Amino acid sequence: WAFVAACGVGLGLFARADIVRGQVVAEYAGPRLPGELAARGAFVLDLPGSGTVIDGAYENSPGDGPFWPGVFANHSARPNAALEYVPAMGGALDAMVLVATEAIEAGSEVRFNYDRNRKEGKRYWGRGAPAETGWREERVRPPAPAPAERLFGKAVEDLPTWTDDAEASKPLRQRLQSAPCCGRYLSAGTYRRGEWSAAADARLRTLLQMLHGTQWHARCSSRPGGKERFWEVVATHFYGRSPAECQGRWRAIARSG
Repeated sequence: WAFVAACGVGLGLFARADIVRGQVVAEYAGPRLPGELAARGAFVLDLPGSGTVIDGAYENSPGDGPFWPGVFANHSARPNAALEYVPAMGGALDAMVLVATEAIEAGSEVRFNYDRNRKEGKRYWGRGAPAETGWREERVRPPAPAPAERLFGKAVEDLPTWTDDAEASKPLRQRLQSAPCCGRYLSAGTYRRGEWSAAADARLRTLLQMLHGTQWHARCSSRPGGKERFWEVVATHFYGRSPAECQGRWRAIARSG
């Protein structure tokens, strides 16, 4: 439902089609780390109650990877969207998603208030937010997807159509099922098969060294389901790889010395 394009402050997130209030626009996603390892970053987002953060621009993570569209959403004190937390459920990771707080016209920029979800005493804009621009009046022509383009396993012509505000009354997890941009965390997905590269092996080693020295790892080791959670976090650093693949690769590296 969204695309990234140039705007008055660099790059921004824009609506690909008309969006209704309550519709899920995009997921704010990326590699995850324990909060204690997120020493810096303009794109670091807390996951409530999890002890982890989303390192949206790979500012604290080893290596890099694809950027999720939601990371490009800019700030406004007069936003048309808000971040919402979706707890883990049914094998799906917890998630942070952008939800429209009003109707958004196709080609309009999608913005949220960076300080709305911050912990008390931690404000994003230490010296005050930048002055508002005329972003609400600006429009960018949405790019038309090719007929054969597929979004998370669905052909464009098969994507659901949102028609009225009745969708806003559905539970957020159910609304996510209609958001192709959020599909990665909602199903098993299609994982990249094939051999691991030397660079990926090196990143895995570095990441596990970072994680093993944290209090978060100690808590995972002592809690039911903690082991599974640990490898779920590891897998977010390897786009297209499942937690089981990452764990299996680490075992192979350990066996080889």
